[in-house]
Amino acid sequence: MPILTSSSGGVTQIVLDNGPLNLLTPDLHRDLYQALRAFEADGSARVAVLRGAGVRAFSAGDDIKRERAALTPPQEVRRTLGARQGESVEDDQPGWDRDVLELRRNKPVIAAINGWCLGQGFIYACRLADIRIASCHAQFGLPEISYGMAGAAAMSGIMQMLPRAIAMQISLTGEPIDAEEARRCFLVNEVTEGDDAAPRALAMAEKIASHPPLALSAEMETLSLSDLHDTARNYRLIRAIDRFQRLSSGQDAVPDRFRPDSAGQ
Repeated sequence: MPILTSSSGGVTQIVLDNGPLNLLTPDLHRDLYQALRAFEADGSARVAVLRGAGVRAFSAGDDIKRERAALTPPQEVRRTLGARQGESVEDDQPGWDRDVLELRRNKPVIAAINGWCLGQGFIYACRLADIRIASCHAQFGLPEISYGMAGAAAMSGIMQMLPRAIAMQISLTGEPIDAEEARRCFLVNEVTEGDDAAPRALAMAEKIASHPPLALSAEMETLSLSDLHDTARNYRLIRAIDRFQRLSSGQDAVPDRFRPDSAGQ
């Protein structure tokens, strides 16, 4: 199976598992979509850790050579790598990869990034993860331009995450940046000393999962609203959600250390 999943204590692990580089295939795109949907539907799951199997790669991206070898030139022009099997896919038709990116979710995802994080793997790390933990050997890049393929940088949302000059450098040169550079640019939250970021990501996930689930849902919803551009309308919606969540939780749901009457204790 190209996707492995397990759950414990409110934390779901979603593992890309396809060879040493965890290359992406249409089957893996489909299974990732289904794993994310199952995570959202699982009432006991509060946070997910997305990672690649092993420490060599989070994912080195789509298996471009394999896909191109299986297609005749006209098909190569028409079909996307994430296409559902049997579809004749034009540019404006969805494939599994698009389904993954457009899936609406209300639960946090942490990416544990070891080794290579390239191409569609980079896109998934950027677009699916709310928090990113990298190992000291992680490398991030968009090599598609070297293959004459454009659009991956825009799909990743890199211009919204990085300073413009750095985003342009990564997008137009096709050259990767290392973990420390990614941290300096705030592409990742932390860089671990070892070559496996999973333990730190799991520890952070357990911390998040320990919070009241209604508060987590409300926080995710309001943070999503704050990304939109209609500031006044969004503020009203955020305040309404905040008040509803607080009324639903009740005073007993507030930890003692955060209550006003606990000051000085």
